[in-house]
Amino acid sequence: MIFVPFIGIDNHRRCVTFMAGLIANESTESYIWLLKTFLKAFGSQPSMIVTDQDAAMKNAINIVLSQSRHRLCMWYINKKLSDKVPSKVFNHPEFKKTFHKTVWDSKIHPEESEASWSSLIQNFDLQSNSWLSVMFDMRNFQLSSLMQTTSRSECDQCLLDHQSLTTNSIYKTFLPIERFTTDVYTRSNFFIVQK
Repeated sequence: MIFVPFIGIDNHRRCVTFMAGLIANESTESYIWLLKTFLKAFGSQPSMIVTDQDAAMKNAINIVLSQSRHRLCMWYINKKLSDKVPSKVFNHPEFKKTFHKTVWDSKIHPEESEASWSSLIQNFDLQSNSWLSVMFDMRNFQLSSLMQTTSRSECDQCLLDHQSLTTNSIYKTFLPIERFTTDVYTRSNFFIVQK
């Protein structure tokens, strides 16, 4: 049995498990059944879905959740990177710096992004790397830096909320509301109010 969690971010910007399912196999049919069950329980399609690169899941999402934007999880892509590029390239500090600057900049224009990607491929002699070519071809599908992982245990937001329990806030004003929000809000909402 395969465990499939449905994880999202609530109104307090915390990761929560909305639903979980068990499927017999990772086929398109199994994912279709699971997604239809999700729709039956929640009544509407989510605005965005972040997954790994599972082809069967992608097919099922296209069929059942056609109104949702489907994004690929950057955490999974980063995890694969060390296996997909030569080690001398992966260990080169400029490669990682350039790669991350190219894929994590949400404000970069498409032309700049493509130029940066081309420069990365040329500078590190990666023209024959088929995995990077496939990733580039998927750029219209879009990668999601909004949510780095689909797993609750690695969710950055959850880590920030955990830190709010174990670290002290740094106050920028003498206003009472700033201290009040430390007790009432999650760390991420505290930063919004503080700003």
